Amino acid sequence: MRCRALAAAGALLVGGACASPHLECTAGVAAPFRWTDGFEDAAVVNDLLPADESRWTSTQLQGNAENALSIVSAPVHGGTSSLRTHAGAYDGFTASKADVGKGGLSFGCEQDFWASVWLFIEGNANTENLFLLDVEVANNSGSPGRRVYLTGGDAVLACDAGKFPVAASTVRQPRGQEKSLAKNQWTHLELHLHLSDDETRGLVEAWQDDVKVLDANSRTLPLNDVRFDRVQVGLTANGNTAQPHTLFVDDVTISNQALR
Repeated sequence: MRCRALAAAGALLVGGACASPHLECTAGVAAPFRWTDGFEDAAVVNDLLPADESRWTSTQLQGNAENALSIVSAPVHGGTSSLRTHAGAYDGFTASKADVGKGGLSFGCEQDFWASVWLFIEGNANTENLFLLDVEVANNSGSPGRRVYLTGGDAVLACDAGKFPVAASTVRQPRGQEKSLAKNQWTHLELHLHLSDDETRGLVEAWQDDVKVLDANSRTLPLNDVRFDRVQVGLTANGNTAQPHTLFVDDVTISNQALR
């Protein structure tokens, strides 16, 4: 696979030089990185967006007038606050979104991405096509990335390759062994991606309340010189055409070091 500038994909180049596949990926070791936020010490969502960008760096409300973000005192997983995200049903035209984002990140080929987040889905409505976490290339040709979402009829975690300019497999739970994500209670979601543009070298792993539910090789970067620089959590998309949804988020950790 030859190195490509990839203007069509809006890719970010590493070091500005074209390299053979994976060569630039193994040349350097990333410094340890770990970032956390539990939505404490914030009265309103804007308090999460300080000018120094030490906390969250963006919010997203799109597609429905009822979509909203707020800091609440219940339910919470830890501390005294959590983030409430609400997104109306998908109208079939504009994606319905309510989430927060952490930008300025840098996760590249042959590196590891880890995320830990606590989630609380309110109500018992069908959650088919509810997207919960995206790691992506921000503002480049539709922001290609890996997305964790619910499928399988209702509340079964999967991980797709949203807006990749090349084919990449969706990682699903083994048929007949699916574990549904509980509603009206806190669930701990952990995601690990070993990043590669090679379908056999990339890895997707996810744990749901300490039970591994996803484990498969898959292409996890669009191309070898792309770097993921943003993570979004919340209702990154409500693709359900029948149901509005409310999701609470708490105690988020992002790291390039193993969290388990």
